[in-house]
Amino acid sequence: MGYDGLERAALAARSRPMLFMVQGFLAAGKSTLSRHLSELSGAAHLDADAYCLETFSSHELIDWNSCFAAAVADLWKQAEGLILDRKSAILDYGFWTRASHDDARAEATRLSVSLVHVFVQAPDETLLWRMEHRKGAVAESNVAAFHRLKLGFQPPEPDEEAIVISTCDGRSRH
Repeated sequence: MGYDGLERAALAARSRPMLFMVQGFLAAGKSTLSRHLSELSGAAHLDADAYCLETFSSHELIDWNSCFAAAVADLWKQAEGLILDRKSAILDYGFWTRASHDDARAEATRLSVSLVHVFVQAPDETLLWRMEHRKGAVAESNVAAFHRLKLGFQPPEPDEEAIVISTCDGRSRH
């Protein structure tokens, strides 16, 4: 479906509440795409990375996984509140596993809202280059663990009907 399908969904979100699930590996371009999607759709952009950096102290961020899990839980609460107020929301946090995709679909069903699954991808060399140019201990740790982390990432299956957005053609780095 690609970018045209995403634009159609964004325009539809202006007239009825929708939930956008933005999936992708580290540095794929999820937040950049989510910000653009927010501008197009008027949907609230709920970004787990930004939430962590704004909410937790540098000492707390040492345990990134705990902070991230708390952020995701709170962002789901925020998304539910928006949907109940008849507003759209964009959940930007990776959705690394098929189970997390299925959980999002189940939650959207519970909330009686359409779910738009967006998968943001880029070639590994681009992901690594982007990660190497980020600052901070978490970024350095992610670069060191890149291949191990990739093993735990599950792209969408064909039956999930995700809108696939490629953020790089492989020739450039961003």
